[in-house]
Amino acid sequence: MAAQRNQNSERSRAAVMRPFTLGVAALVCATLLWSSVAQTANRHGPGSGHLVSELRQGSARFIVAVGGSYLDRSRIEKLYRGLVAHDLPQRFVAVVTAYPDDETEQWMEDGHPFHGFSFDLWRDKLLQVRREHPWRAVRLLATSDGVVIQVAKDDRFSSTVLAGADPTRFVVNGENYELLWLESRSQSRGEAVLEATFRSQSVPTVGGTRLLAEAVRSKLPADRLHLVVRPDIWFVYGGLPLWFAFVPQEQPPSWGEFRGRVEMYCDSTSLPLRCGSHTVPASPRLQYGVPLSDLK
Repeated sequence: MAAQRNQNSERSRAAVMRPFTLGVAALVCATLLWSSVAQTANRHGPGSGHLVSELRQGSARFIVAVGGSYLDRSRIEKLYRGLVAHDLPQRFVAVVTAYPDDETEQWMEDGHPFHGFSFDLWRDKLLQVRREHPWRAVRLLATSDGVVIQVAKDDRFSSTVLAGADPTRFVVNGENYELLWLESRSQSRGEAVLEATFRSQSVPTVGGTRLLAEAVRSKLPADRLHLVVRPDIWFVYGGLPLWFAFVPQEQPPSWGEFRGRVEMYCDSTSLPLRCGSHTVPASPRLQYGVPLSDLK
C-alpha cells in the first residue's frame, strides 16, 4: 500500500486565482479544465472556499477543494457544466472532491495522520473523528464510461449518475465491485501509479482480483496499478483515509470481524502484474509489520 500521505503527499497545494469562464461543455471532462486554473499556493480561512490541491499525471486529474460553497450539489453541477475541455484521451479519470474544512479534509483524504498505529488505535481514532467532524463531503468522478456525483450531508448519502454509466461500479466475470477510493502517485523514477480501493460483493479471490485489475487497466490510465479489495470498507492498514466519506456509514468492526475477512491485492508498479492476499497482525494491539514477540 502507499506510504502515509500526510508525510509524502504529492498533491500540489494551490488556490483558484481567477474566475471560470462559462460555456457549453460535456460534464465528463469538467475537471480537466478546472485543474488548469490552479495557481501557486494561497491558503484562506475554512469558510472562504479554496482549492486545496491539484494533481495532474498523464490522463489522470485529482482536485481537492475546501469550503461550504463547494458542498452545494446544484452549484457544483452548474459549475462543471459550464467548463470547456478538448481532446479527451480514450482512457482518463478525473476526480474532484470537496470538504467543509481543512481538518475534515485531512482526515478524509490524507490517510492515517499518526504513526505506529494498531487496529485498536485505528478504531478509537475513527470513532473520535466521527464524533468531532460532520459527515459532509461531495465528490464528482468522471471517466470515459460516465460521471457520478456523490453527496454526504446531514447523515444521508446519495450517489447520482449524471452521464453514461456509474464509473464506480465494475462487473467482472459476474462479480460486482464498487470503487471506494482512487488516487495517483509518482514512483521515484517519475512514473505514475494509480491506486484503487474496491469493495467486493462476495469474498474476493486471487483470480477475481486479477480480472478486476485488468478491467481497471483497460478503462483507466493505469498501466501501473496498485489495487486492493475487501468485502467491506475497513481498509485499516496501508495509509488509506481513516474515514471513507463516500459510502453509507457503518459501525467499525470488532477485531474478530476484521480478521475474519479476506483482503486481496494486485500490483503492477514493478511489472508484471502480481496478485495475492494481505496478511494482518496477530493482535489488535500490534502495529502492522511488528512481530508477535514484540507485543508488550
